[in-house]
Amino acid sequence: MWSNFFNTKRASAIYKKSVVMIDSLWTPKSHCKIISTYGYVYEILRRSKATLLVFQLALYYISSHQRTIQQRKITDRNPYIHCGRRMFLAAFIVAYKYLNDKSYKNKSWAEMAKLNVNEVNEIERVFLQLMDYKLHVSESAFKKWIQVLYGQHGTCCLPALVAGSKRKRTAPISGDNHLSHIIKRLRPV
Repeated sequence: MWSNFFNTKRASAIYKKSVVMIDSLWTPKSHCKIISTYGYVYEILRRSKATLLVFQLALYYISSHQRTIQQRKITDRNPYIHCGRRMFLAAFIVAYKYLNDKSYKNKSWAEMAKLNVNEVNEIERVFLQLMDYKLHVSESAFKKWIQVLYGQHGTCCLPALVAGSKRKRTAPISGDNHLSHIIKRLRPV
């Protein structure tokens, strides 16, 4: 599934952009890296079997709060705010839970990320506080974000919305109607 996903040009470009975004917001500490940011993001995506929409929303959360993140990195001594991988994981967990009625428990996220459950609970809490618990994304903001991610207007490639769906994960969709359907999932109930 995800290995096929990354074989598409557009999806691969988003994946690479995410690594650049994470490494630019949080300078990687090369002396203590066990796995590259690229490898870490890939493994989280692969193990979670999440849809591309979850990934896009997680990146939106990071991007739209980068100013707050930078400010908090200066003033806050919480070690999790200073770790790009943990903040990516937190954004990913929050996006996954926001978009899916049934989600993994934090114990499962901890196993996927090779962390303990208390740490996963804490990074999620810290990230939600950074966002001021505002998870809703307006339709216009999400449309702009998709255009930024794909570097174009109009056509993009989006996944089936249901994680674990047996249908093909990505399908080319064009025009404004494709985003209206996707964005309805982002609206609060």
